Amino acid sequence: MRTIVNDPSERLLVERFVPGDEVAVEGLLSSGRLKVLAVFDKPDPLDGPYFEETIYVTPSRKDPATLGHIDTTAAERAAALGLTEGPVHVELRIGPDATVTVLEVAARSIGGLCSRALRFGAGVSLEELIIRHALDLRPQDLAREAQASGVMMLPIRAAACLIGWTDRKRRSRRRGRGTGRDDPFGKDASATARR
Repeated sequence: MRTIVNDPSERLLVERFVPGDEVAVEGLLSSGRLKVLAVFDKPDPLDGPYFEETIYVTPSRKDPATLGHIDTTAAERAAALGLTEGPVHVELRIGPDATVTVLEVAARSIGGLCSRALRFGAGVSLEELIIRHALDLRPQDLAREAQASGVMMLPIRAAACLIGWTDRKRRSRRRGRGTGRDDPFGKDASATARR
């Protein structure tokens, strides 16, 4: 740190903690106009010192005025970066005084398997929506399906390998890596691991 501070040619980024609820916005830019596709609440408090994301839930439970402020802020920040076409992912915090603070703006869609929580129009996936947009095959219906959906990521504290799970409803054990289709608790349960 001392070397960086003493060398004026080195850039230094100073960050501070921003208290409040965190949300993620999925949007699609078309000719510079942002269409918000979904706002995800992150109901677990992300108060540090580590910020492992665990749950994303949509639609958001924020009040209409706060959602309007979130949409406007996301659009303004995407425009400030010169983004005009394609997917945009924005992460924000809503402070106790309703101040909206941008944490991240990226010209990408939501990461990992999280996009599986989103369906539009007649069951169109987020990826299909993005590809259709890129090919200028603009879908008429960008409305997200009405039912609530979410994603739960299980944080782990050390290197591990999933070797099985128990289906309590069916009282059966499953072993091996892969997906648990026909999950009694939701539409789809999927287990992935990185090495």
